Amino acid sequence: MNRRTILPLLALTALLAGPAMAQQAPSGTGLEGYGGPHGGPGGPPPDGFDHHHGGPDPFANTPKPLTADSTREALEMMYSRRPHVGRVTEKDPSTLEVEVIMPDGRSQTMLVDKQTGARQPFR
Repeated sequence: MNRRTILPLLALTALLAGPAMAQQAPSGTGLEGYGGPHGGPGGPPPDGFDHHHGGPDPFANTPKPLTADSTREALEMMYSRRPHVGRVTEKDPSTLEVEVIMPDGRSQTMLVDKQTGARQPFR
């Protein structure tokens, strides 16, 4: 092959391979092959992935409705003791209020929907 043949082939290869490589998620994230403008193919994230908090959903395999004990257990596994889970109380019939104690000793509150496991941001 001469230079006239190789250069167009290299350019074509770069054009075809570039978008495919740019859409792949980093290895080990559980999102391999999950491309698109916001990390997804335009649809919902994979099962067990909590797209609001950017990681695995701690309640994906927990029976619903959640209880204070099941919520504590799932969050303790997710946090690995830093931060750690304090009190878990029932705020109302459909919501649990979870106290999360940060490594520096500050306490923050998270609300968890008992039916879905959806979490509200710390306040």
